[in-house]
Amino acid sequence: MASVELERLHKLFLIDSGMVEVKKKATALESGKRMALELESARKEQKLAEGKFHLVHGEQKDLELANQQIDDKIKSIDKQLFSGAVVNPKEIENFEHQKKMLTQQRSSNDENILEYWEVVPPLQRAAEAAKKHADQLESELNEWKVKAVKFKSELETQYKELALKRPEAAKGVPAPLLARYEAIAKGSKGIGMTKVTKEGTCLECGNGVAERIIILLKSDQVATCEECRRIFYWNEGVS
Repeated sequence: MASVELERLHKLFLIDSGMVEVKKKATALESGKRMALELESARKEQKLAEGKFHLVHGEQKDLELANQQIDDKIKSIDKQLFSGAVVNPKEIENFEHQKKMLTQQRSSNDENILEYWEVVPPLQRAAEAAKKHADQLESELNEWKVKAVKFKSELETQYKELALKRPEAAKGVPAPLLARYEAIAKGSKGIGMTKVTKEGTCLECGNGVAERIIILLKSDQVATCEECRRIFYWNEGVS
């Protein structure tokens, strides 16, 4: 059975370890920053994909509009030629030349439009996929924010409750032992106490515990791990 002093120290340790655990859980809130960065990156990718799609699609639309204008001009020329209003051979030749040039331009545009028909759909799908991915990340981030607010509130409550209990628990520990424990905890990520496992090792660092240490613990003396320097808590033998 551990001494009264060690029992009191162990009660303080349970409070401290609880506070350490709350702090560890609080670090999970940092994942929100990672999610926000992922969303920011996804939105940039979306913007690039959509920009490329709109640029190429716009070029395709410009060619289609140009062809419509060419068709209108050709119809206008045909109307003048077939109406009988134009009888001068030179004017007729000039109209025929314009129509030929317009037809060639339309043919060239058609070839380019066919190429755009192959390029534009994949770009559109890529833009839609990028948006879908970014929207999904934003939805996940928003869901996380709702949960995080509640989680943060719960952790703050737990931490405050433990912090309020600590001063009273610390009063029951002799000053020299308390100072030693707190110095160890400060250099050991807040964990200043440990136990001996059933395998005869330190619970915190895994180092083997010498028999002479076990003897000291059984006689209610303060002993520390030779590796991590944490104070051992002993209760009814190896546990």
